[in-house]
Amino acid sequence: AFKLNIHVIPVGVDYSDYFNAGSDLTVVFGTPIRIADYEAQYRENEQRTINTLMNTLAEGMRSVMIHIPEEHYKVSLQISEMFEPNVWNTLNIKRHQYNKLTIKQYIIQKVTEAFGKNQEKATEISTALDAYTAKLNKLKLKDCLLQQKFCHFLRLLIETLLSIVLLPVYFYGLILNYIPFKVPVKVADKIKDQHFKSSIHFGISLFLFPIYYLIIFTVFCIFSKSLTLSMVFGVTLPLSGYFAFYNFQRMKRLLGKLRLFKLRYTNPEQYNALIQERNQIIDTIKATINS
Repeated sequence: AFKLNIHVIPVGVDYSDYFNAGSDLTVVFGTPIRIADYEAQYRENEQRTINTLMNTLAEGMRSVMIHIPEEHYKVSLQISEMFEPNVWNTLNIKRHQYNKLTIKQYIIQKVTEAFGKNQEKATEISTALDAYTAKLNKLKLKDCLLQQKFCHFLRLLIETLLSIVLLPVYFYGLILNYIPFKVPVKVADKIKDQHFKSSIHFGISLFLFPIYYLIIFTVFCIFSKSLTLSMVFGVTLPLSGYFAFYNFQRMKRLLGKLRLFKLRYTNPEQYNALIQERNQIIDTIKATINS
């Protein structure tokens, strides 16, 4: 085996959303590990060499993925998502998925080091984040909306009008694709471990969608006398479903922007208090990381 010039390559996989379909996927390839470099050690002690190789591979895997210690997993993940835009703005680099992974690794590393030195900071930030998140949930808002530049009325109006114009296309795709989309969701929701939900969802969808499309296309062809119309229907089946899914995500973001816009102009005191609370948390995180 040592003469075959075999290399083991650490590969990291990261999703922009770990539990829901349609998220961005980043695949990172690490530094190859040359097996032949361990030949001499292997001749002396097989088990020790295997352990050494496994440790080297584990280190290589950690370098291409986001590794969060279990002790402060929740608060560390929240900090990385909340503080990420501040690092982007400071470094002034291109917002690419690989850079996003690297920045999150950096934040997690700094946070882990800081919490190791000062456990009280972990409790302080976690308590502040819980209170802040509870207020966001009550207002049906997400922190990512406050990270973005505030949308002006004209832009929101254009987005709203566009959503209204696209409603017929959206409903067309929704009606045709509702069953094969909803069934995997219902099954995945019954899985207790959230880490397996997306895999179950994908597996069922991969099996169900082609069968469903074949059945509904066949039924349409039976009742339709036009070959052209049948072909158009067949092509629009998956395309309309794709559009409906991502348009639904876009409309959810738009509703969030509208809620934030309404809050700012109908209750400016509450809006400003929320912004101030967020800024205080960011300042605390910044001070903790740089300590």
